[in-house]
Amino acid sequence: MEDKATKDGYDVQMQTNHLSHFLLTKEVFPLLKNAAEKNGEARVCNHSSMARLGSALEDKYLEKNGGDLGGNGNSMFFMGARWKRYQQTKLANSVFSSSLADRLDDSSGVKSVCAHPGIATTNLQVTTAQDGGMGSGKYFIDFNICITS
Repeated sequence: MEDKATKDGYDVQMQTNHLSHFLLTKEVFPLLKNAAEKNGEARVCNHSSMARLGSALEDKYLEKNGGDLGGNGNSMFFMGARWKRYQQTKLANSVFSSSLADRLDDSSGVKSVCAHPGIATTNLQVTTAQDGGMGSGKYFIDFNICITS
């Protein structure tokens, strides 16, 4: 996604991929506890990616800095600004999942897990390329189509 702010000032990529999930988990947690009591277990499963690998989580990506996080550089291999923001969102999901798991009491029946599904047949790469976010990575799209077809 482009380096834009949401109406409340956060990076649109971070709010879409992480902050909204964090808030949803907070809001439905009482329901998760009830489900665990009734069914013996409930799970929070966040989606991450191998893209999470790279630099450490940086505070500025979680703060109200939307639109001021490096512009729209799109190099996948040199971690252009778009991909850096994406990396930070996926790392944030992984860190949140792990931290939540550490804080949950085993007796609660609620588990926190994080999944990396691998390359999936979606339009993510196509729409990212159409928006200019793949840089010169066209071959990645072709590679993705070959693997998932």
